[in-house]
Amino acid sequence: MTKYCVSTYPLSAFPLDGFLGELAAKGISTIELGTTHFEALEARTAAGLQADTGLRFKSTLTTADIAGENGLEEQMAVLNHAQELSIPTVSISSGGTEDSDEAEINLIIDRLKTLTQEAEKRKLKLSFYAHRGWMAYNLERCERIFEAIQSDSFGYYY
Repeated sequence: MTKYCVSTYPLSAFPLDGFLGELAAKGISTIELGTTHFEALEARTAAGLQADTGLRFKSTLTTADIAGENGLEEQMAVLNHAQELSIPTVSISSGGTEDSDEAEINLIIDRLKTLTQEAEKRKLKLSFYAHRGWMAYNLERCERIFEAIQSDSFGYYY
């Protein structure tokens, strides 16, 4: 049987409980919760939605910039909430911009290292995604991140 995962990120304008049942009926088995759907979600509600629909919440997805002033703290809050919700994977952007200078690239890598260590402690997997516009927009930058962070708790999301 083929299994499918759907991200709720593009469905952020709609309430989570308004479409999960339809996704399950169409053969979707796992869900990646976009920011608007996991930020205010409580553990009891998440467990109930999963039980009612037969879906499993597999990951969270956020586009918050880890290079921002409070970027590390914001991402730590996402890790904490994912742990509370028993969601095993947190997907984040690389942060920064394509034009990031060496100082910002080093800041991002240091913060990703710290976040990875925190993910390990929580038995979570941290995945970053490369995208046009972010610091890790090309293979060279992605390789640089993976050379700096070698952990089974750190992966790539694309």
